[in-house]
Amino acid sequence: MTEKKFQTILLTIEAIAILFLSWLGFPAQEYLEKLPPQISVRLLAVLLLTVLLLYAYILFLRWKHRLIPIHGLLRDNHWEFFCPACDKPLAYRDDTPKEQHHFHCHKCNRSRYPDNNMTKEQLLNERKNKV
Repeated sequence: MTEKKFQTILLTIEAIAILFLSWLGFPAQEYLEKLPPQISVRLLAVLLLTVLLLYAYILFLRWKHRLIPIHGLLRDNHWEFFCPACDKPLAYRDDTPKEQHHFHCHKCNRSRYPDNNMTKEQLLNERKNKV
């Protein structure tokens, strides 16, 4: 997921929570006043817990799908490589007589060369060294 999707989800959750609280507050005020205080506190606690759990889930998704910079490229937790310009997956092109090995982005049509002219295998070896 991209950052824009996360922000959209957050804004949607916040809007729903605000609408729900305003709906509970104004039109249902007479009914809430008739409820025992224990039930009102429990309803508020459930609402707050739900909002906190949704925020925690969104933060978890953001952490899980984050892109980490490595040698001029971006990678995810599964060590798949992404374009630094558009965050789309990169295709790896091996050496040919016309051009040297590189990563290619199909969306922005750019060639990406890792720092130190590393091959994909050398980049993946760093994964083994870090584990």
